[in-house]
Amino acid sequence: MTTSAPQNTTEKPDPIFEPIKWHYDPSRHDEASYLQCAVKDIGRGIETVLLAVESSDVAVSNGDAALFDDYSRGTLVRLAICSMRMLASIAEDAIDKANDAYLAKNAGGRHGKK
Repeated sequence: MTTSAPQNTTEKPDPIFEPIKWHYDPSRHDEASYLQCAVKDIGRGIETVLLAVESSDVAVSNGDAALFDDYSRGTLVRLAICSMRMLASIAEDAIDKANDAYLAKNAGGRHGKK
């Protein structure tokens, strides 16, 4: 009977939590890409925060201990609110820039100066 030595496995499982990764490459200076990356990154962050808050609420409704005290829960909810405001602001800036570019391009058109 042959016995083999235990294999050394140094591989660790992937972590459950992944830190936020900024996907935008500032060297591209592409407004559409910036907006898309902001939506993805900030949206995922908000999703993570709200999932944690909901998990705590579900635990409480099941009779288990809350994951957060009231102060921490409120802080996380306010973080999500502020993140949504930031995302809305980024979108508003992108819309304003697109409108300005459109108006500048079409200023001499049918409805603009000739």
